[in-house]
Amino acid sequence: MRIHAGAGRHFDLRSAQRHLPETVYDLIVAWARPVHGAGAVFLTLREVDLPRDLRSSALARQARGWIVVQSRDGIALTCYRRAHATAFLRRRKAGRSDQPRRIAA
Repeated sequence: MRIHAGAGRHFDLRSAQRHLPETVYDLIVAWARPVHGAGAVFLTLREVDLPRDLRSSALARQARGWIVVQSRDGIALTCYRRAHATAFLRRRKAGRSDQPRRIAA
């Protein structure tokens, strides 16, 4: 099992099971734009967030679709792959509301 600096045990287990390369994790943490929701921070990498020289690299291609979930303190909690990760996070955030849900009678 790999141990990432600033990562929880669950993250280490999941990243090993899901074959998240450490180089991809480092790239995501360094360049991803955070999306806050559900008490956590979701990181996914968009090509436009990368410097031009990294955008078409093999490493950037490997990072497509990965989502890293961190606590608000920056501790990595879990990771997973999702097709169209950026759109998924945008929809996920749009579906959340601070207003209590009304339950039909």
